[in-house]
Amino acid sequence: MGPGVPLFTTLLNYRYRAPDAGREWDSQAAGTRKVTSRLWTSYPITISIDDFGEDLLLTVQSDRRIDPARMTAYMAAAVQSLVTALERVPDTSVAGLSVLSKQESDLLLRSFNATATSFPSDRKIHQLFEAQVERDPGAVAVFCADESLSYADLNCKANQLARYLRKRGVGPDVLVAVCIERSLDMIVSLLGVLKAGGAYIPLDPTHPPDRLAHILADARPRIILTQQALRPVLQDFPVNSPS
Repeated sequence: MGPGVPLFTTLLNYRYRAPDAGREWDSQAAGTRKVTSRLWTSYPITISIDDFGEDLLLTVQSDRRIDPARMTAYMAAAVQSLVTALERVPDTSVAGLSVLSKQESDLLLRSFNATATSFPSDRKIHQLFEAQVERDPGAVAVFCADESLSYADLNCKANQLARYLRKRGVGPDVLVAVCIERSLDMIVSLLGVLKAGGAYIPLDPTHPPDRLAHILADARPRIILTQQALRPVLQDFPVNSPS
């Protein structure tokens, strides 16, 4: 556990209270009045449940980065789900209870996933990329660690690789295996294969050699693109390095 991380992040406080507990101050402090009061907690999230017998009061205190109203809605939904289960299906497992309100469920499952976007159906991925190159060639297209490539630079490198692959016979219906660590070289290689008209087979260099051998034997790619540092991983196979 790193410095600054609390040992406990959440406190649940369940309290049984008399129905008139809210009027305790008025009954015991006649002739005085409350000026102000403030609740305080040392935990990122503190949930207090006051049980008045017939009613429950939910109070949530949280770090300012966490919405307490949203946390309260979770708790209210969980309590409602529990009450409904006890009334109708008392044998329901606690793990089967819902803690999401309909509004929260719609937000998480639908609103956050509403990412559908219309794309031209008559243009391929690399053609859409080239259109972006024309619009803003100097903008950063991809970055990894402390390295980056503009759209123009990435397009230039991918074109160079595509010409190399075409000379090696890559085109429609030709498979190219790409065994490269996550890097700028990987993006150049994938884009270059597409520009050459071929299809790429991604190979994870961290996978066991037997699995890589099985994939290669099954797919039978014409070319394997890799990095010099990864050549020992594929030492039993003929490989081509894009760099």
